[in-house]
Amino acid sequence: MRARSSLSQAQREQLVELFEQGLGYNAAAHRLGVSPYPVKRLARRFKLHGKLCLVEKPTKQQYPFEVKKDVVDRFNAGQSMMELAREFGLSSDQLVKDWVRAWRAG
Repeated sequence: MRARSSLSQAQREQLVELFEQGLGYNAAAHRLGVSPYPVKRLARRFKLHGKLCLVEKPTKQQYPFEVKKDVVDRFNAGQSMMELAREFGLSSDQLVKDWVRAWRAG
């Protein structure tokens, strides 16, 4: 479990079971009586990685500039954030969003 997460490991496991049953993040959060915000982030990681969303990577991955630029260029060409996150093995599609935002601001 991530140290920054407001969800316990047991809650995260229960949420993954609810996602597997087809519940959305709002319904799953309501059923467990937790805030929908961390559940939404977990649900997006579940869509990307399946049950592996429960496993924390041992280190923070760093990506070279060329990879980030390639991802941003392909996003701007029309590929979805989720497709790019899957293809490049990113921990979250939020990384794509962050890289695009940084590229546009820079």
